[in-house]
Amino acid sequence: MKSPDRPTLPHADETPGIRAVTVIVALLPVAVIVALLVVIARILDRLPGETALIAGLLFGAALFAALTATTAYVVLLFRRPFRVGDRVFLPALGLKGDVVKITLMFTRLAHVEGPDGAEERTGRHIYVPNTSLFRHMVVNCTTRHPAQPVICEQVFMLTYDSDLDAAERVMLAAAQDVAGDAAREAGKAPYVFPENTAGGILARLRYVAPHNARAQAARDILRKVVAGILAEKNVRFAGAGGSAYRADLAADAQPKTVDVDIAHIDDPEENVPLRPADPHYIEELAERIRQMGLLQPIVVQRASSGRYTLIAGRFRLLACKRLGWRAISSVVQEPASAASGDTPL
Repeated sequence: MKSPDRPTLPHADETPGIRAVTVIVALLPVAVIVALLVVIARILDRLPGETALIAGLLFGAALFAALTATTAYVVLLFRRPFRVGDRVFLPALGLKGDVVKITLMFTRLAHVEGPDGAEERTGRHIYVPNTSLFRHMVVNCTTRHPAQPVICEQVFMLTYDSDLDAAERVMLAAAQDVAGDAAREAGKAPYVFPENTAGGILARLRYVAPHNARAQAARDILRKVVAGILAEKNVRFAGAGGSAYRADLAADAQPKTVDVDIAHIDDPEENVPLRPADPHYIEELAERIRQMGLLQPIVVQRASSGRYTLIAGRFRLLACKRLGWRAISSVVQEPASAASGDTPL
């Protein structure tokens, strides 16, 4: 990617006058601590040898955290790894936020969450001890050029039998349609980098997009790629365990349901008494079905007499009877496909 010819924009507190005042005010607490240490040193100097040693150790242990925080504070002032208003990320702590204030002991962050490029403030504030900045890596996510093109990546899992050339054409076309202007400005065309995994072919689509429009570009590209892949007959997404998913195959795999007259359904366990807790559960189940509908159909087996034998879903059937339903959504099995050992649930 070509480096921008524009100079880096100065931060508001980098102007000479404001920077000098900021440093002077910020160093006042440090000066107070130094003066306090000088006074303590003079007091210890007047004590007997062993008493001064013990008192010095106690004071040193008590002031260790304060001295470490003060040192970190001075480093933040002069090295300027981040400033107020910058967005920082602490990978070890899993935290991301906007720097709101830098004090002698803590750095206050306005917590943000969300996908990269679309993070929003949650309203929570995080106080990060300055001492932890010596122990954990801090990533400054702020850019001085919001519209500068940056490299982005989206990952898609495909099955081994997919036509990789067709999949690559779909991905490149989507990236070109959405972020073609940024690619031309940066002089870097989108490309696909495939990887072999246990679950299928991992196709990494890499492209450039404006820094302040990464989330929108990722959303638009995802929609175009999904629509394009599903339209290709020889390309399939790989799901859990490497199984293929396609809209047409998934539709064929769904069991066919029909509405069966409840009066024509025979329950083999109709005479089996319910347990003491069962009526209460059926009452709760009936209320849920009344509010949300029957989310899972029952399973019945068609008999030669034209009636149906209940295979699974006894409680759902009883709940629907309690609601006064005349028919219930059912998966109908033919006699040849029914298992002899099935027990109604």
